[in-house]
Amino acid sequence: MEHYNLDEDEVVLYKGDVVFKEKTQSTQIILTNKNLVFIDVVKKIFAHDEIETQIYPVNEIKMYEGVPQVKAKSNDVEIYLKTKELEFGFQSKNEVYKFRSAIIKLLTGKTGFERGADKVKDKIDVVNDTFGVDVVKSTEDVVKNGIVESIGGLFEKVGKIGKAMFGKKK
Repeated sequence: MEHYNLDEDEVVLYKGDVVFKEKTQSTQIILTNKNLVFIDVVKKIFAHDEIETQIYPVNEIKMYEGVPQVKAKSNDVEIYLKTKELEFGFQSKNEVYKFRSAIIKLLTGKTGFERGADKVKDKIDVVNDTFGVDVVKSTEDVVKNGIVESIGGLFEKVGKIGKAMFGKKK
């Protein structure tokens, strides 16, 4: 890259352009496995262009309950670092999604989809443990056998409730 040299063990995860709220021109953004880099080329009329580079280690991004503090709203992104906040905008929501997904995957080791699936699994496990049922198996039974027979069978395990409510006979 022209204005930033990667370390030997550093790779680019995302590269694009953003606009900071206090600036009018675009800034190049590079997310690597080590750093978040912003590169500005400041045009000079009678002199050479000036390059301004800001580098923030990704381990400076605040985490809360295992989630990087990178907030997206429309085309804008806020990143909460340990020492400051960064606010900038992308050209499209799609670019916001790509950038945010890359940071989440980098800092958590999981995609947003995998994190969501883990949350659902955790909730199902709570229901299973609390009520002593297998939610996945019960749902499978409902699909195979219909709702009345499946729920009746579930309540039959509890006792006479299934018989009283659904008239289920053995």
